[in-house]
Amino acid sequence: RDLLGTARPDRVVLVDATPAAARAVEAYAARRAPSLKNVEVYALRHDESADDGAYAAALARERDAFVRLVDEKRLLVAPSAAEAAASAKRPASVKAAAVIVDAREFRAPLPAALHA
Repeated sequence: RDLLGTARPDRVVLVDATPAAARAVEAYAARRAPSLKNVEVYALRHDESADDGAYAAALARERDAFVRLVDEKRLLVAPSAAEAAASAKRPASVKAAAVIVDAREFRAPLPAALHA
């Protein structure tokens, strides 16, 4: 249920700030019409409290996950321009290569460990 979309507030006060709540407010602000004024967000927090530490740790985990995602995307192998041009020029009469799989591979422990 979309409480923010239903109430359409101009100001949001986060009493128990969590990264999920912050992302929900960001998504709500992004969906608003550009002609409307920006959403003002206030977060109540106590310095050096356990909740503040937990929130900081959650933000650090989120940031680290985002950095890992960007690094993985950066390391993905993209086809070169020559490979893309060669695949585009391939005649339609050329059959796609067949993939032959030994069924014993599926009984090995590695596939089960990968999908667990």
